Amino acid sequence: MAALNAMATRPDRAAVFASFGGLRLVIHGTEDGLIPISEAAPVTRTTDVRVILEGAGHMPMWDASEATAEAIIAWTKALRA
Repeated sequence: MAALNAMATRPDRAAVFASFGGLRLVIHGTEDGLIPISEAAPVTRTTDVRVILEGAGHMPMWDASEATAEAIIAWTKALRA
């Protein structure tokens, strides 16, 4: 209960993401029961990359760790190209 309360009462950090000037990778799971894809961090710049992982939940790094790692590796390789 304490963890749920902490998540519910934590401050919104959307402005931090929006103001970040660097390159952004957003990884989201199709089975995220807390944040639907339509409400996830906006990918608004042409340099932003969004990866949707089929079957992953709110914590894709745990639900689909290999697919998450592959997405990060592919993104970093593309940055070097």
